[in-house]
Amino acid sequence: MEQQLFKLATSNGIWAALYVFLFLYVLYDSRNREKKYQITIHENQGIIKELSQKLGVVEDIQKDVIDIRQEIKRR
Repeated sequence: MEQQLFKLATSNGIWAALYVFLFLYVLYDSRNREKKYQITIHENQGIIKELSQKLGVVEDIQKDVIDIRQEIKRR
């Protein structure tokens, strides 16, 4: 498909060929960038999941500390 576009563009002049080249370059570059973004999003989802689990542990510790403080105040 790219070869057909190049043949058509070269028959229509240098500016058409440059436009097609630039268009295809941007298309491939965007595809690669999108793949990198998807990988980053996947990694970030794992980090978010891990942090939310750790937050649950911190909340449990906070509840225990509150209970201990209340028990100390009663004595």
